[in-house]
Amino acid sequence: MNAKIVVLASAFVVAFSPVSRGEGADSPGHEIGPPDCYARVMLIQEELEQIRIEMGRPKTGMCVLRVEHAAPREVLFQALSFLDKVNRVSLELTRSVMPAPDIPSGEIAPKHVYAVLDVALKVLDGLKAELDLPPHGVEPPRDANKIPSDVFQMIFQASRQTNLLMERPFSSRDVYKQVTVALGYVARLRARFPGSRVGEAPSFRRGLQPIDAHRRLLACVDRVIELSERSGIRTVGLPGCCERCALAGATDSYEIASLIVSELAYLHSRLEGVAPAFKAYPPGRKFPSHLYQRAGMLEAQLVELIDFVKN
Repeated sequence: MNAKIVVLASAFVVAFSPVSRGEGADSPGHEIGPPDCYARVMLIQEELEQIRIEMGRPKTGMCVLRVEHAAPREVLFQALSFLDKVNRVSLELTRSVMPAPDIPSGEIAPKHVYAVLDVALKVLDGLKAELDLPPHGVEPPRDANKIPSDVFQMIFQASRQTNLLMERPFSSRDVYKQVTVALGYVARLRARFPGSRVGEAPSFRRGLQPIDAHRRLLACVDRVIELSERSGIRTVGLPGCCERCALAGATDSYEIASLIVSELAYLHSRLEGVAPAFKAYPPGRKFPSHLYQRAGMLEAQLVELIDFVKN
């Protein structure tokens, strides 16, 4: 069977392409908002818990990512990242995946996030059928107080649990590829400024741990936030993030790298006459030390890009 995993960077580009989408059959009868997305993620987490118990897999640790000011576009990319992971589990168990829904051009709304979550729920239903488990039950009641940041955090936790269901969990290699996608966007943004050039890669340090690379990626997030704000765009905040959490691993770093890509892709999409970003191909074997070096290169180029914007 010809199966195809969702490619996150391409999916985000699709999010800003002029195509149309019909509403899902399971969509609420009212205008979809963050409370609906939050309730759907709660149902998804219940599904993941049943699958986890059936597969005898451990429960994810409580390395919580706290976010502020998340916009629907950022929640959308987090949902696409989650769908990518769910599809990988499905590919391993059923040899089938489901593509992300088409999303129209223009402003991203909660209904687009809901559509991605709806596909993820259908993939989980297929997994449960393969494991002879009953289909999903009733969705929890919506909480009108929930905002996009709450949805973002819940999807992040669901992604961490999904990683523990995989036969081949996300690794430094997957994160390395996402950072390479980010570097591609930075290269296109830097090309708008005369005198911009790619410097040498930082020195390679052996024997580093996943938390080391994770902290360096968090530093890149700070740079992206500064770049966005200097460009007049409000972006997500990560107060007191899990930089000190010893449980932070490749799956957490993947979400952070995906967030970086989403912000850079959005900046790229707002500029006219900018060439498409370079494609990133699967790298070979990578360890946290390689990822640390790659993230250092990204941070250095972001610092230079911020200096160009300042001037």
